[in-house]
Formats: sequence, C-alpha cells, structure tokens
Amino acid sequence: MGSVIGSIETAIERLFREAREEIALTAYSVTGGADLLLDWMEAALDRGVRVSMVVNRLGGQSPEVGTRLRNLAARYPHFRPFNFAPDDDFDLHAKVIVADRRLALVGS
Repeated sequence: MGSVIGSIETAIERLFREAREEIALTAYSVTGGADLLLDWMEAALDRGVRVSMVVNRLGGQSPEVGTRLRNLAARYPHFRPFNFAPDDDFDLHAKVIVADRRLALVGS
C-alpha cells in the first residue's frame, strides 16, 4: 500500500519478532502457505517466548502443517497447540494474534 502503510505480513512478523514473553493466536485454517508464520513462531519459541495456538479442527489441517505443529510441540514445552472442535457444526473463524498482552492483530 505504499511506503507509509505496511503490509499485514509485516505487522504479523513484527508481533512475533517483538514478543518477549508470550504470544496467543487463533487460526481457522493453517495452509501450506503458512511457512513464514510458522518460521516466525519457531524463532519466537527459540527465544523462550511462550506460544498458545488455538486451531479450528486441528486434525483437519493439512498433513504438513499437522506434522510441523506436532514437531514444535515435541521440541518446545512452552508451545501449546489447542484443538477447537466442538461436537456441533460451529467453527472457530477468528484470526487473532496477541503479543505480550499489549499488541494485537485481529482479522476477519
């Protein structure tokens, strides 16, 4: 959008890069194109940042994403993935990232 307004990608990267204590995020769908997001999350985990991630129907995500999230959970005890899968037809469609309880990005 020009030199003054940054991209959503830049804003997400900043949240992960600047987090010092914790990140909480929700995701409706984590596609194979989420490599950058998962890389930024892993870099935060490497710095000791606690990450809690709620994913809509985690078991229904792509196999590559499922494997990567399981590997992160095995490697980092401070990474907590949660499955949102109620018994009915409801879905978690929120897209939210909160860093250190002070910066947030909310999408639709």
